[in-house]
Amino acid sequence: MKTIYVTDLQKGMIINEETFLLLQADKLQDKTGKDYYKLVLKDKTGFIDAKIWSEALQNISVQVLKPGVFVCISGRVEDYKGVLQVNIATLVNVSQKDLENYLESSIFPVEKMMTILDEYINRITNKKIQELILNIINSPEYSSKFRNWPAASSIHHSFRSGLLQHIVEMLRIMDSLKEFYPNLNYDILTAGIILHDIGKLEELSSGLIIQYTAKGSVIGHITLGAIIFDRFAKDILDEETYIQILHLILSHHGSYEFGSPVLPMTIEAQVLTYIDNLSSKTKAVEVYLNKASSEDGFTDNCKWMNNIKFWNGKLSKTKDDLSGALYQDSNKLEENSNTENDNKDLGLTLF
Repeated sequence: MKTIYVTDLQKGMIINEETFLLLQADKLQDKTGKDYYKLVLKDKTGFIDAKIWSEALQNISVQVLKPGVFVCISGRVEDYKGVLQVNIATLVNVSQKDLENYLESSIFPVEKMMTILDEYINRITNKKIQELILNIINSPEYSSKFRNWPAASSIHHSFRSGLLQHIVEMLRIMDSLKEFYPNLNYDILTAGIILHDIGKLEELSSGLIIQYTAKGSVIGHITLGAIIFDRFAKDILDEETYIQILHLILSHHGSYEFGSPVLPMTIEAQVLTYIDNLSSKTKAVEVYLNKASSEDGFTDNCKWMNNIKFWNGKLSKTKDDLSGALYQDSNKLEENSNTENDNKDLGLTLF
């Protein structure tokens, strides 16, 4: 039975035969040329890095170090440059039946989010758009997936029901615009928000480890989303509505650089792109900040967002205290220097 989770781990804690999901295993070499392994361990509360140093490797079968397996570990939680990691002493491969302990999920209940989604669908005045959306999300092919699928393999909303949460976030953000931009076509925008990532249902496989399907790797979710939309919409929507919603799906990444085959050319498409970015990038920054160093408050470089480091807004007390002490010392040196010069002027000898 699992008793310790990632969020329970603290510096100096001893872990004794606790099970985690192995998400990643990389063989590296230290400065002396000795082999060691860098692991990423996971449970439903989050991720943590772990190391198996050369001294411990002789007692561990490296053949079991494969992503997607459960490992029972013993070791110690250490602080490396302000970030917690586990130094592993022993590790064995184990079977695990209680998968709920290892699947990260949305913090919001699925049924609650579906109720919110239904409210937005019911607000749509164009009944053909309403019919289309309901046909897709209630279809035998996509109904379960729509409730449970992640929005990405990593970085943002990469957990069970992450796609649904991402959509609900975007719909709530959309509401904040209505007072200032009442002339937007909110039927079209609502449809675009709900369907913009529908291709993720075929791009990603969901489970203990989120991976790309073969179809997802060679086609991508934007094109897959357009295909799904066309299959359901061509016999329901008029041509103008069809083109407007399809354009939102094709352009929602906002630029050729990020994979959109066309640029957002309608006001609804522009708004969708920015709402999507607000939801996805805010979540991405939040994920990175959860791993910010306790020493200086900065994260590692985020390659997904201009390769910048994020800061949690907290100044390092150690550095602040040090800078204060240095400032005080510099004042004392200046005072001593001034006193020395004054005494020299008076013809006195200092000793």
